[in-house]
Amino acid sequence: MSTAALLSQFPRLSQYDPGVTGEGGLDPMGLASVADRIADLLAPGLRARMSQPRFVTLSAVGAVAGQQLTDLVATDGSTTFDIAFEWLVVEALVRLAQTDDAAGLPGSQKARRAIATRERLNAHNYLRGARVFGFTGVYRPFSISERVIDAQGAPGPRAEALVDAWERDNDLSGYFTDRPGSRGSSLRRDLSNAIEQSLRDGQCAAPPTGQLMRRLAVTTTPRGARTRERRELRKLVVGDDEGVRGAMTDLLLRDLPALGTPEHEIAESLFAQASAQMRIRLRAAIDYEDCATLINNVFRRLLVHSGAQANGVVSSRDAGGMEHLRSAAHQLHRRVSRAEESAAAYDDTLAFQVSSAFEAFASPMKAEDLFETLIGRHAAVQAAKGKRTWLDEIAGGWCVRPQYREQVVHDDDSMWVHPMRIATLAQFLRETR
Repeated sequence: MSTAALLSQFPRLSQYDPGVTGEGGLDPMGLASVADRIADLLAPGLRARMSQPRFVTLSAVGAVAGQQLTDLVATDGSTTFDIAFEWLVVEALVRLAQTDDAAGLPGSQKARRAIATRERLNAHNYLRGARVFGFTGVYRPFSISERVIDAQGAPGPRAEALVDAWERDNDLSGYFTDRPGSRGSSLRRDLSNAIEQSLRDGQCAAPPTGQLMRRLAVTTTPRGARTRERRELRKLVVGDDEGVRGAMTDLLLRDLPALGTPEHEIAESLFAQASAQMRIRLRAAIDYEDCATLINNVFRRLLVHSGAQANGVVSSRDAGGMEHLRSAAHQLHRRVSRAEESAAAYDDTLAFQVSSAFEAFASPMKAEDLFETLIGRHAAVQAAKGKRTWLDEIAGGWCVRPQYREQVVHDDDSMWVHPMRIATLAQFLRETR
């Protein structure tokens, strides 16, 4: 057999190999999905990765320019007009905007690497297809929820007011209406042409320092929203005054928490002022996270403990000597009961979901029992993902695999492990003042 034939049989990494994440490096206890459902009770439409609502405006601006290109796909077979628009915006900001003006821009590091090697942004070095990364994907759920864009990325019913505010703030009147002879119409035409050409070329096609890129660098900076635009964004953030987000924003605006305030502290503060109905939602979140965080932390501390041993092997026989296991075993069944009761106060469906998530931890147990329960739960979660466990069974015990020995665990078990999006909502309110 030739050398080439032998080499072809070796495993090869793709250009991006996610390593730990690819093996299910998140959510080892399988508790995140229920946390997301509870977060929807507090801040529907938002996601924890969101921080700058101005990207919703940019999505609308791109939707207006690209709405005639919904059927055109790039040469890679998956990139659509909204991603091509993102190529243009991100490259313009990274090339031409001040460093501070581009702060907080998703994808900026990838763009800088591409530019450093004299490449244009494209599907291979930046983003394509699946709309979950970059500002297009990160803010898409909120933009769709608030009807700024539709499921195909075209302008929705609320795009006009937002884009009108943006164009008036930036002296670009006529952009949305495409009024002949206006500055806005000129920009829209140039942008639409550049999006189309980028799709046909399979990469960002506008001249790197041309007029279009310079105008984008000025009008699309992440924190560049001015008075009219911020006012329209605030309306979207608040949502229906009678709805959940309206009630939550009302509570938050009474004393807007400082940036960086832990989410559990925000929730406890809001609970003291909330209506009876909102207290039910907040209590469900607080009690779920009190339980989920303890389970997550005790598992991760077990991994750290394993990695610290001379041979790396731990077993249930060692559990009695692990203070964090003894303490958690003493507390867990009571925390599970509170979480189930709080969920039941909201409705039976949530109660069932919470009970199912915590079922393995519902009964009183000793440290040894908790050890076995944690290992068993993790194995079941990983099997459901089609992934390996983070520990290997060796000599009657368990040894944590090398890539999982370094774990970040807060000393304070009240620091929530799952985001409930309250902090995201508070940040949106700060950015739209």
